[in-house]
Amino acid sequence: MNRPSLQLAPTDPTACSALGNPASGTRSWCGDPRDEDAGTVSVLDIRADARGTAPDPGSYTPAQQQMLHLTVVENGAAVIIQGGHETVLRTGDVTVHPAHLAHSVLLTGNTRLSVLAFPREMLLTGDELLGSVTGRVLDERPELTGVVGAFIAHLAQHGGDLDPLHARRPGAVAVDLAATLIGSGSTADRSTTRSTMMGRIAAFVEDHLADPDLDPPRIARAHHMSVRALHALFAQHGSTVASRIRTRRLARCYDALIDARLASVPIATIASTHGFTTPAHFTRAFRARYGRTPSEVARRTRSQDQRRTPPDVSSVG
Repeated sequence: MNRPSLQLAPTDPTACSALGNPASGTRSWCGDPRDEDAGTVSVLDIRADARGTAPDPGSYTPAQQQMLHLTVVENGAAVIIQGGHETVLRTGDVTVHPAHLAHSVLLTGNTRLSVLAFPREMLLTGDELLGSVTGRVLDERPELTGVVGAFIAHLAQHGGDLDPLHARRPGAVAVDLAATLIGSGSTADRSTTRSTMMGRIAAFVEDHLADPDLDPPRIARAHHMSVRALHALFAQHGSTVASRIRTRRLARCYDALIDARLASVPIATIASTHGFTTPAHFTRAFRARYGRTPSEVARRTRSQDQRRTPPDVSSVG
């Protein structure tokens, strides 16, 4: 599964209203899904009054049209109206729906929502499975719903305290939890879907990221399928084979660069360890993904670690 950056944006009621929720007040952090690319996760803490709006789906780019919203009702009640279907949400309820489709949200007074916005491609589920849970309350496993809802709510309320460089890890955890909840709520027959195969392929890719020869033909052979069928499978999940390999390798490298234990490891070594054959290609791909060069991330991380390290007073006295 992709490990995206977690977007930290200034509190902005206008940005929050892009979700269809005209916020009368927000705190902590939020972001506008229309400002996101396919590798960004946003967590929004929304406090709103009893109004409702509908975003314009025409304002979304193709990448942004692949975003999903997992909405947790912390307090109050809400009704999400999308495609002629109404989902009634009460305190503690969780639901998922595509962000780009025209929708309205009707809210009671003093409603508080936590919303996780993330790319569709991060789910290892097919359209059939996702369609079976979209727009309904995910309540098949109340204990799991409670865990997921509590984590996302806490992240929405306190995520602003995290440094942007290190915030992507809890963002990835939030999406993993959301994926687990969505999978548990599916009413589709898992044995007849392609999601099981997609999960196996994703695990194979994860296990072989360090191999620079990892490519579609090798993956297809390992799973007894044609390269054409492999590409078709990824297309059904809104992704490509090359994108999956590249983003996962970059995520591994990012994690290594912000790991203080690896501060002495050269960046070129980190890149080659995770499957990149040339430093120049790695640097270009990394910057395109994260908006910073590997060196910038490493320098900032090491500088922060040095500031957090207490002075050595063992020789004093």
